[in-house]
Amino acid sequence: QASAGAAGFSITPAVPPNQDTVVRVESLDSAVATVSATVVLPMGAVAPVAVSVGWGGVGVTQLRATVPDDGSGISQSNFVGIDPILVPVRSMAGFTLSSGTVALQPGVQFPLTIAPSLEISAELTVSVSLSPPGIATVAPSTLTFAPPRQLIGLAVPVTVGLRVVLSEGSQRFPRVGPGTITALLSDNLDEVSVAWDSRAGQPDEALPVGLGGVFSLALLEDITLSVTLSQLGPSGTATLSLASHSADANYNGARHDDAVAVTAQPRLVAQPDTLQLQYLGSASLTLSPAESPSMDMSLDVSALDLVLTDEAGATTWAAVLAVSPPSISLRKADGTLAANSRNITVECLRAGVARVQVRGTAGNYASLLYAPVTVECLPGLQFSRRDLGTLSAPDGSTTVLLTPTDIPDERVTVVITSSPPGIVEHPPRVFFEPFLNTQSRSIVLRHSGFPQAATASISVAAYGGIYQ
Repeated sequence: QASAGAAGFSITPAVPPNQDTVVRVESLDSAVATVSATVVLPMGAVAPVAVSVGWGGVGVTQLRATVPDDGSGISQSNFVGIDPILVPVRSMAGFTLSSGTVALQPGVQFPLTIAPSLEISAELTVSVSLSPPGIATVAPSTLTFAPPRQLIGLAVPVTVGLRVVLSEGSQRFPRVGPGTITALLSDNLDEVSVAWDSRAGQPDEALPVGLGGVFSLALLEDITLSVTLSQLGPSGTATLSLASHSADANYNGARHDDAVAVTAQPRLVAQPDTLQLQYLGSASLTLSPAESPSMDMSLDVSALDLVLTDEAGATTWAAVLAVSPPSISLRKADGTLAANSRNITVECLRAGVARVQVRGTAGNYASLLYAPVTVECLPGLQFSRRDLGTLSAPDGSTTVLLTPTDIPDERVTVVITSSPPGIVEHPPRVFFEPFLNTQSRSIVLRHSGFPQAATASISVAAYGGIYQ
C-alpha cells in the first residue's frame, strides 16, 4: 500500500540449512518495490525469516530470492544451486487528503477533502471509516470517484490550449497525467497533438479525438470529493481509514489505514445556548464543564462578532457583544459538579449576531476553541423623547419622532399600542422602507376625550427583516 509504505513476507527453509545461509533478495524493478539486500537462514533451524518490502511506486514487479554460489565448491550451503524464488508484487496507488490531523471542536464540523493521487481508468468506490466508534462521525461514509468523462471532440469542442487527460478507456500505464492540446493535426478536427506535463522536453503526442470513432482525450476535471467530520460528544482520539475497490487495478484493494488522526476536544455545556436580546439588552448564562478538568485552569471568554450586511451588501466586522468576565476558572476538585458552573454576562452593543467563544489554556481543555452560545442582538426603535408631558382635554395633542437605529434590510411594519387603551389616540402602525439610511416617522398622539385624568404608555413592536 502506498500509505503504509512497507509490507513483508517470510522465507522458510524446507530442510535445516547445514550452515548459516545467505539469501539474496532483490527487486526486479526498484521503482515499484524496494527490498532489503540479504537475509540469513540460521544453521539447523527450520524457521521463517522476515523480509521487508518497501513501496517504490505504482506498478507490478517481482522479487527474486537466490542463494549465491561463491564458486569454491567447498563448504557451501546445501541450498546453493536451488532455483530462484519469484514473489509477485503489486504496489497500489494512494490518496491525497487535505489534512493528516483533525482537531474537532464541539459543535463545529470539519471538512476533509479526498482525491485519488493517480488518474483513474474506472469508477472508484472508497469506504471511509473511523475507529474506534463513538468519538466522531464521518459523512458520507462512501465516496464514488468518476474519471473525467467530457470527451474532447464529442462533448467538448476541439480547441488548442485545452487542458486534458487520457479518457478512461484510453488510460495506460504508467499514467501520463494532465497535458495541453498544442495543435490541430486534421482539417476534420479529429486528431490533435498533446504536450504532457510529465514529459517536458519530449515530443508532443498525436492522439485521436474522433478519428476512427476513437475519443482518447477528456477535459481535465478536479474529481476531489469531501467528507465532513463531526464530534459525537465525548472527547477522545480516533483514526480515519480508507478502503477502495475499482475496475482500475491500481486501486482495486488500495487502502490508507490510519490516514487521519482525529482528536475530539472536551466541551462546555451552556445554559441557554441561544439568546435573542432587545436593543442594548443584556442577559446572563452559565457555562459548565461536560468533562472533569484534569487540573485547576482558566478559560478565556470573548465575543466572536458577526455583523449584518449594510445596504450595499458589504459585511463589516465590529463589536456587537460585550462579554464579562473575560475569563473563568475551573477547579479539578469540583469536576462536573454545580460548583464548577460559571456565570457569564453578555450585553448587546449594536444590532447583529455574535457568539460567545471559549478558549482553553491548560490541561485537557488546552486545545479547546469553542463557541457554544449564539446571541442575536436586535436593532431598536428610538423615540425623540420619552416623557410626552400632559395632553389637555378635550383635544390636546403632541408629536414624537420614531427612528430606527439600523438600516432596515426589508420593509418594516411598526405596530403602535397604548396601555391602558382608550386614553390616547394614535396611528395603529407606521412603516420604514428598506435600505434607507436616514428615515423617521412622526407619530401624533391626541387626547381621546377620556372623561377623567389618566396616564398611558406607548409601546411599539416591529416586524420584518432584522427588526422581526
